[in-house]
Amino acid sequence: MGPSGSGKSTLLSIVGLLSQPSEGAVFFDGQDVTQLRERERTQLRAERVGFVFQFPSLVNTLNVRENVLLPKMLRGRITKSDRTRADSLLAQVGLADRGEDRSYTLSGGEQRRVALARALIGDPPLVLADEPTGALDETTAEEMMGLFSRLQTAGKTVVMVTHDRSLTRFANRTVKIQSGVIDRCSTN
Repeated sequence: MGPSGSGKSTLLSIVGLLSQPSEGAVFFDGQDVTQLRERERTQLRAERVGFVFQFPSLVNTLNVRENVLLPKMLRGRITKSDRTRADSLLAQVGLADRGEDRSYTLSGGEQRRVALARALIGDPPLVLADEPTGALDETTAEEMMGLFSRLQTAGKTVVMVTHDRSLTRFANRTVKIQSGVIDRCSTN
């Protein structure tokens, strides 16, 4: 948590191997990933990190199921089990009946839920979420946070950036950042 411009999204970008830190090191499963070549970081990111970006960035020419499957498409491997998993994930985010619809027909909240399903398609151990409940109504935000809680219970690490203080009740730990510096860390 922190005010706009404090560095929350930058921190997610560094943790998710999208950006390099200006100093220091980033360790992922005990390995200093700042020393990896870009191709190696890209492969690690593709296999081990799921992103829910602040803006869903769905591809309008693809249907909802295809948007969920996009990370698999980019790697050139779509299997029947991938399609089954995509449908299962859509059901988990409350969009089981929308798989064939075009993404531009969805509300902002529905697009966020598709983005979450897309982040989970590769079953990554690390899920990074930048304001994932920003465009959601209260009920849908609660459902999404419930899904994040279930991911944590299943052994996944979820790192979420939010301005919504009420969501800290779902977290094991809250980190407050101010001007690019961790100001306070508390266990919930």
